[in-house]
Amino acid sequence: MTQGQRWCIIGGQRSGSTWLEDVIYNSLRKDFTYYSVVDNVDKISKGLRLYEFMNSEVVSKDILNYQLDVDHNIVLDSSSFPVRSKEEFINSRLNLIYNVNDIQSLIMRVLPQSKNQDFNYVDFFKNLKDQKFNLIFLRRNPLERSLSWYLMDKTKVMHKFLSDNPNAPVEYYSITSGESRSLNSISTTDPTIIDISVWRTYLEMCIDDDVFIESITSNLDCKIVNYENLEKECRENNIPIRLDNSSVIKLHDKKYEEFLTNYDEVLKVFKDMEYVKKIKNKELPDPLDTICDLKWNYPIFNLDRGEFRSCCRTPSRKVDQGELDSIGIDAFLNSKHQLQSRLDLIQGKKHADCQSCWKLENSGMTSPRHSTVQFAELLHKKKNTPGEFIYNEDALRIDLNSITDINDPVLTSYHPYMLEISLGNTCDMKCMYCSHHYSTQWGSEKIKWGEITQEQLDREFPKAPDGFNEKYWEWFDTVKLHLGRLGIIGGEPLIMPEFYQFADRLIESIESVKDQRKQKMSFWIVTNMNTPPNYLEKFFKYLPKLTEVFNVEILVSMESVGERAEYIRNGVNWNRFVNNLDKLLSRKDLNFTFGFILSLNVLNISSLKEFVQFAENLYLKYDKPVALKHNIISFPDWQSPFILTPDFADYVEDCIEYMKTRTDVMPIVQDYFGRWDQYIIFLETLSASIKNGVGDKSAERKKFASWFDTYDHRRNLKLLETFPEYVGFYEMCRVY
Repeated sequence: MTQGQRWCIIGGQRSGSTWLEDVIYNSLRKDFTYYSVVDNVDKISKGLRLYEFMNSEVVSKDILNYQLDVDHNIVLDSSSFPVRSKEEFINSRLNLIYNVNDIQSLIMRVLPQSKNQDFNYVDFFKNLKDQKFNLIFLRRNPLERSLSWYLMDKTKVMHKFLSDNPNAPVEYYSITSGESRSLNSISTTDPTIIDISVWRTYLEMCIDDDVFIESITSNLDCKIVNYENLEKECRENNIPIRLDNSSVIKLHDKKYEEFLTNYDEVLKVFKDMEYVKKIKNKELPDPLDTICDLKWNYPIFNLDRGEFRSCCRTPSRKVDQGELDSIGIDAFLNSKHQLQSRLDLIQGKKHADCQSCWKLENSGMTSPRHSTVQFAELLHKKKNTPGEFIYNEDALRIDLNSITDINDPVLTSYHPYMLEISLGNTCDMKCMYCSHHYSTQWGSEKIKWGEITQEQLDREFPKAPDGFNEKYWEWFDTVKLHLGRLGIIGGEPLIMPEFYQFADRLIESIESVKDQRKQKMSFWIVTNMNTPPNYLEKFFKYLPKLTEVFNVEILVSMESVGERAEYIRNGVNWNRFVNNLDKLLSRKDLNFTFGFILSLNVLNISSLKEFVQFAENLYLKYDKPVALKHNIISFPDWQSPFILTPDFADYVEDCIEYMKTRTDVMPIVQDYFGRWDQYIIFLETLSASIKNGVGDKSAERKKFASWFDTYDHRRNLKLLETFPEYVGFYEMCRVY
């Protein structure tokens, strides 16, 4: 140890830093004077500590003024003065450290207990390095630290006197000489039971300390010393720990697992908390970034093809006859594929089925993936957890970490709250971002231009397996009592005879449990409202039959106006569309709610405000609230708004500002996901995403230009005449 060398010990609660102070002090005691300021001005011992004044919320006692004696050791001045502020109290100590350069030796122990206080520890430790301090990060397992702390408080035994107390907690170090006293004189403690709820508070604080200390020391040149091998690591780090006949020894060797009656329970809690710590340190994937209750709660059946998917943004999977024969109705929601995909989400893995949401989130958008609170509620119900549901993120992570087996019953789904049915791909339109999977018009066009043959199309759309539809109705009987929502999508339902056949059977099925249900089921229909007059009239006549059994929602697919709508949703006749809306909304005798599903895409962004004004005018004209439902095109990716240049965000901002000025006349929509204030929030995330322009968009932009050239040629359309504000963007895309 060279003269003038300095040491700073950094450790959390119960890390053993007091003992390390003693170790170093005893090694230097012949030529070193060491003062401490702790709870009051009268308690002065070895060392200057920053512990209390760094962490006290209120300082109300006198502070001590220091000066150097002739041998350059810190001494106490006899004078004192009242503390006017905590800041003054701290600064007086820091000035002492930073400005007194002739101190022969100074040892400090810093326990950063409060992360919220206004004190920059990183700069503080960097300054210490400049002052030639050696930094020691004393690391001790938080399990031992928390148990030591708990037992110390429980027995009211001060750590300083543990070696002399027969009831001392286990596992501690001390300094002793060979002549002091026999280790056999130390008594062991009786087995005890830890109060988990009390001890867990200590554990959480110890883990928080670790995270905090590691964050401030990660970029500093610190000597790392592990408490478990204190003497060995001190020697390896050239930290003086021995003088004359004194040495560092462990006075008590009894293990906690031998001492604590409920050690197994303690260990489980510790492992759970360590797991959470690793997630927060980004050492493990966070399941809260992937879980989504829609994998359990939102099945979609394609009844014409015998396909199933979970959620509207996942790909469909064929349900084969073998699955139906072997596992029956579990082939739908509880197939091996579905169980594995749910397990992957629970384990923080981004399953391929959900890539549409991952893509949205990577772009900075809020995806349709539901909140972790909703999933926690689902888990609370599935586990039949007693007591009231209380949301806690760490508790949810721990619960999810316990689910590791594909056969865990949590992974099964038997009570979804929402169901969607596709009856086929018959459609009278061919929207630009759609495909032959959802539109027969698209299929005909692809055959015409040789992109696919009729035989290939037939192979892509084979009939459902024998008995698929009857298996569906068998499954439906198991969920209909508690099912909250059921929707019909297309194709275009209102021109399909299968719609009325399905609706008749559905009404009959729900009528059979009408008296057992607590409330009406919501029944929504997604339509393009391009409906020919005879089909529209048939729907109007049938609608009262639906409203008698269901709360009916009519959701219209549209996001542009006029010729722009006719370009994007090719096949729609705008005049017929508006006329149909007028007929529908003027029917005061029909009981239904109404809204639009806006599929935001690369071309409608520039006229988004005009469509919102169109929706608002419908509300004002007919006094019927108009919902705005979120949707955004992710695939095909060259038609996603995310490929636009940042200047297009101005159009979104313009729409947002307009909607904010109309808050006093906005329709009051009962559906949370259709509320206008929620749509503003949705648009704000879209605007930010377009502005940020995350990722390389060159491939998608190149495809944009070539694809729309083909689109215009085949359908006799003119992109740049319909959307002149896209000229610059189109020309940019052409040069990729």
